[in-house]
Formats: sequence, C-alpha cells, structure tokens
Amino acid sequence: MLLKHWEGKILLISIVILSLLFFYIFPINTGVNTHNESGNVTVYLKILFNGAGEDIFKNISVERGSTVFDVIRDNVDELRYKTYPGMGAYITSIGGVEENKEKGLFWLFYVDGKLANVGVSSYQIDKSINISLSYEPSPW
Repeated sequence: MLLKHWEGKILLISIVILSLLFFYIFPINTGVNTHNESGNVTVYLKILFNGAGEDIFKNISVERGSTVFDVIRDNVDELRYKTYPGMGAYITSIGGVEENKEKGLFWLFYVDGKLANVGVSSYQIDKSINISLSYEPSPW
C-alpha cells in the first residue's frame, strides 16, 4: 500500500516536470515565440546567391506571429521546398538555384546575422528582424 502511494507521487511529479520543460524551457531554447501580439513589424529580407544569381533585398511589413517561411513564400519567385513531419519546410531552391549536395552548397537561414537554430517554418516573427538566406557551403 505504501509503495503504490509513492508510485503515484513520483508519477505526478514527473508529469509536472515534463510539462514545465515542454511549455517553458523548450520554446526558450529553440527560439520559438509562444505568444502572438497583434500588429505589423518590418522585416528586411536579404537573399544572397553568392554569384549563382542576382541578390534580392526587400523591406517587408508582416504581421506579428508570421513565420520566416511565410515571408519567404510570399516574397520569392521560384521557391522549392520539402516538408518534413515535425520539422516543417526545408528550402531546396530559390530562383532556380538548387542546393548542390555534391559541392556542399545549401540555402542557409540567418536571423540578425546569426545562423538560425530552428527551421524557417518554426521561427515566428514577433519583432522587426533581418532575415538572410544565403547559398553557401554548409558549416556542418
């Protein structure tokens, strides 16, 4: 009887800890914004072809809570991507310039000059930011 009582407490404590990790700590570490304030913010979109095409520079007004993928999809011609369950969109081609696995060239995604730690469809925009997509060798 005493053992069942402890098992129940341990289970309850485990559920509480996992809930805290999932709802508070995980979103902070991934850069995912969990709140959505209304209004628009300005995004500076920069697409760097690095000699493979003509670079693109745009200032765009977007609604808070939009994803980086929303911005790219709505403002880039000839966009190709693959969608993976649980991961979201993975950009394979922009303006006819496709990733080249043999040469190690891919479309990398930066926010405010730093390589993003989440995918384009996971990064929610809650403030004015600089978004860069750069066709370059992978750092991995």
